[in-house]
Amino acid sequence: ADHVAFRNLKVPFKQEKKIRQILKFELEPTLPFPIDDVVVDFHALKLDGQSEQTDVIAAACNANGLRTMLDLLAARRIHPEIVTVSGFPSALCLGRLGNIPENALVVDVRSGSSTIFVMNSGQLNMVRTLPADRAYDSRTDMLGQNIQRTLYALEEINDRPFRPDNIFVTGPALGENGIVSALTRLLDVPITRVDLRSDIESRIKEIPSESWKPYQMNNALALALIEVIGIKGLNFRQGPFAIKKRWTEYRKNIITSGILVAALLLVWLASISIDYFYKKNRLDTVNGQLKQTFQETFPDVKKIVDPMPVSYTHLRAHETAMNIAYAVFC
Repeated sequence: ADHVAFRNLKVPFKQEKKIRQILKFELEPTLPFPIDDVVVDFHALKLDGQSEQTDVIAAACNANGLRTMLDLLAARRIHPEIVTVSGFPSALCLGRLGNIPENALVVDVRSGSSTIFVMNSGQLNMVRTLPADRAYDSRTDMLGQNIQRTLYALEEINDRPFRPDNIFVTGPALGENGIVSALTRLLDVPITRVDLRSDIESRIKEIPSESWKPYQMNNALALALIEVIGIKGLNFRQGPFAIKKRWTEYRKNIITSGILVAALLLVWLASISIDYFYKKNRLDTVNGQLKQTFQETFPDVKKIVDPMPVSYTHLRAHETAMNIAYAVFC
C-alpha cells in the first residue's frame, strides 16, 4: 500500500467505462507527481441518496514500483491476473461477508507501513496509508497516533463525530507482539484480531488449524474469495500492465493446432473421395458383368425388366453396418 495514493472523488457518471475515461483527469490535480507515472483504478462507493454522481475511491499506483514487482514475478514464470493493495481484499470480505458494526476500522499492519480502511454500514468509505515514522518510540505508538489523526480527519470531512465501534486488525506484522492490547489501552476501543476462516461465511469446510496463521494468511484467502463471489476490488493490471488476452498468449499454439486439424480433414476427405471412386468403378464393373451374364444366358430377352443391380448404397450400408458392429465389439 505504500506504493499507492488514495483519493476520495466524485465523478459525474455511473458507467464504469466513462469513469475510467475521465479518472486520470479528475485525479491529476490532487497528486504531487505526474499522472503519467502512475497506474490508476477505482472502487465505487454505494451510498444511499446518490444523484447522478458516483463517489469513488481512486487509487494511483507507482508505475515503476509495479513494473519492478511484475518483473520479479515474471522471472519465476508467475504472471498474476490481479495486482491489488495489501489489506484491501480483507476489508472488502469483512464488509460483505462478515458481521461488523456500523462504524468500524480495518487495519492492515505491516513492518514498513500500515493501512487503515474506514468501514460504514459494511461499505468501504476511505483508505489511508500510514508510512513508517522513525520519530515514534514504537510501532504501536505510531499506529495509535495515526488512527487518532484519521478519526479527526473523518470528523472534519463528514462534519460529524466518527467513533468506531470496533477496530479489526490483521497483517503479517501483527504476530504475538502485544500490539492488540497496547492499541486497546491507547485508543479505548475494542480491538479484534481478524481470522477470515471463522469471521466470515466462506463455506470453507476444512482448513488445517495447525498450519493456519490468520494474520499472515487472511489477505491470501480474501483475494481468492473476492474473485469467487464476484466482489469488485482494485486491480492495477491496467493500461501497459494489462494481462495479455488469451488469444494473444496462445495465438501461435492455436494457429498450429488449426493447421494440423485442417490437414487431417483434407486427408480424411481425400480418403473418402478415393474410396468412393474406387467402389463406384467396382460397382459399375459388377453391374456390367451381371448384365452380360444375363444376356448370354437369355439371348432372346431383348429388354431387361427390373434387373435388381447391386447398388452403391447397398454396399455402403452393408459396410457401415459391419464397421459399427466391429466398433461395438471392440
